[in-house]
Amino acid sequence: SQTGGSDAGLRELALSQSLANLEILQINNNHITPAGIMALLEFSKLTSLRDLDLSFNRLGDSMLQSLSRWTSRVFGGQMASSWVQKMVESPLAHQLRRLRLAGNDLRREDRIVLQERFGDRLRWYE
Repeated sequence: SQTGGSDAGLRELALSQSLANLEILQINNNHITPAGIMALLEFSKLTSLRDLDLSFNRLGDSMLQSLSRWTSRVFGGQMASSWVQKMVESPLAHQLRRLRLAGNDLRREDRIVLQERFGDRLRWYE
């Protein structure tokens, strides 16, 4: 929910030992960026999570990230953002029943990768 959350707050949550039974995580309408999602995926033990709402955060590229990705593409690098790649390769990709990403300005490549991995479990609008 809208709590004024930030990447630091999400990282702190991810480090919590009490997330194992959490089934629904709504961190929509906050200031979460790809760095926060990376921390959540790297540190958390979200073994029961079924519904993740990341709607209306700041998951699109910054200008620096866009430039870096453009350079990578020119030289044959990876197409998807690092947080998207980590998300689709994480255990969450198997266990989530719903991933909500409405209101995030994601690149076309990221949308395609996420849609291919999550299929009808992914919600762009709700």
